[in-house]
Amino acid sequence: MRFPGSGRLGRIEAADLLDGFSKNGGSIREFSRRSGVPRTTLQHWFDRAERIDMPESAVRFFESGDGQRFLHRLYVALLLELHERGNCSLRALSCFLRGAGLDRFIPSSKTSLAKGCAELESAVVDFAAREHDRMAADMPAKQITVAEDETFPSGICLVAIEPVSNFILLEKMADNRNLG
Repeated sequence: MRFPGSGRLGRIEAADLLDGFSKNGGSIREFSRRSGVPRTTLQHWFDRAERIDMPESAVRFFESGDGQRFLHRLYVALLLELHERGNCSLRALSCFLRGAGLDRFIPSSKTSLAKGCAELESAVVDFAAREHDRMAADMPAKQITVAEDETFPSGICLVAIEPVSNFILLEKMADNRNLG
């Protein structure tokens, strides 16, 4: 999963490229030729980092490959733990990122965060499908109890839950609470 709007080359890959340039030195033109990244793109990356209104050491860290990997983990944790599990609004997450000054490095608009949530949810569903097939092959069959319940996320949602694990087996939006 990449930050939304990160283009063809993700921020982590771009930061790793710039780290390589910083370590090896040389001209931007030569580095552009070797890396295959247009010179104007490289220059834009350097100029953008220089315009960030933060201490130089912080910019150097957050614009590095390690900094970008940290920000990516933070971004995923914010979306997963605070928004998905903790019911924190995207507006509140956006305000947090701006208040912490991280909006200079992480997309913080509600639209970007919503896109990130959708990508995260898709990645979780894909992972669950792969793991289900892999784990089911070695798992013995057993009887379970199913309990009926309902939730009200944006209307009435009827659910079937396995009460020991609290795993939701089925969900169905409904007009009323009748099971029929």
